[in-house]
Amino acid sequence: MIPEYQGNKIASGMLSWILEDAARIGVDRFLLEVLEHNQAAKKLYLRAGFSDRRFFRCYRMEKRLVQKNSCDLPCSFESLDREEFEKLDHQKMLSHEPSWQNDVPSVLHNWEQLSAVKVMDNDKVIAYGVIHRTKGDIPQLGLATEYPDSLYGCILEGLSQLTESKTFSVTNVEESSRLQQYLMVQGWQNHINQFEMLYEFR
Repeated sequence: MIPEYQGNKIASGMLSWILEDAARIGVDRFLLEVLEHNQAAKKLYLRAGFSDRRFFRCYRMEKRLVQKNSCDLPCSFESLDREEFEKLDHQKMLSHEPSWQNDVPSVLHNWEQLSAVKVMDNDKVIAYGVIHRTKGDIPQLGLATEYPDSLYGCILEGLSQLTESKTFSVTNVEESSRLQQYLMVQGWQNHINQFEMLYEFR
């Protein structure tokens, strides 16, 4: 908002109108994200009836460093197509419930701009990853629970060959999840954080 108009309750009025209209058309919940440092916006949403749902961390690393940290286990990766991706048991392989922009419908919506790889154990997909071919954004990294975290490195090595970006980015990683612990240990830079906030219509 233009600075000279701040403090006039314009934002709260707009938000009230949006929530009223959403209720009128039958929306059952409203989900959004607010940057950790934007306390003014967070207070606005709390006053409107939103609640904190989760805390997300966002990470990045130069591709050359990702490749140096790749998996030391003997594994090979293969291309993962859209049909195979849709059939995966994402709930069991992802370390946390993805945010709305990283969930399965969003990934499928942007599939033409993405590439994906998988690691197989006999006929079973045990790890997979998806990356934006030009931006280096990684919406999903999945790993079967019974396999070691080092397989994340194998997937990242495979993804490094599928993007022209010099930087990898993993956004909205839930605090204390398996993936977040792996990224921290490997030295990924935590460059921004945000809250996921929820409004539920009664």
